Amino acid sequence: NDEPPQVEAKAASSFPVASNLEANAAGYKLDQQVPVSGALQEVQNSFGYLPEEALDGLAQALDVPLGQLFSVATFYSFFRLNPPGAHHLQVCEGTACHVLGADRLSSKLARDLKVGSEDVSEDRLFSLEKVRCLGCCSMAPVVRIDAQTFGRVRQQDLAKLLKPYQSEGTTVKINRIEDLSRRAEAAREL
Repeated sequence: NDEPPQVEAKAASSFPVASNLEANAAGYKLDQQVPVSGALQEVQNSFGYLPEEALDGLAQALDVPLGQLFSVATFYSFFRLNPPGAHHLQVCEGTACHVLGADRLSSKLARDLKVGSEDVSEDRLFSLEKVRCLGCCSMAPVVRIDAQTFGRVRQQDLAKLLKPYQSEGTTVKINRIEDLSRRAEAAREL
């Protein structure tokens, strides 16, 4: 079914959840019918992904079954159920990029970075996502690393593109892991 799940929630005046969620959702009042996707976006903005503990708290706060939240979260590709890597790679798979070898770029990145089933490298330094279109068709094939977009990328270019992100090394990885650990702990406190 290609129709998005139609889930709406009615709750009291605001999120009665952990303070870090409250900070991001300060003005987000739910005293009227509001699509759940907006509330899920607030959670993802706070944690970088949708931790199950935060979804449990949100389901209770919105008086919505947890299964309905998962239905919406898994329907839309921009929601993540797993923590991302320290650097987020996106490979465009729009028509122009696909025709010019985006699938080969994705395969090489996954192989070289040892990306596992959660689309995150073993060292959690990189997460890899295939996206429908990055809007840079004239530069196809396109790879985005964090907020920087690279065009006309060939397989032999990938190592050079990744090198600055890999050379940041252990410090970035440890800081990212510590940040994710703090966020996960906050989600458990819900």
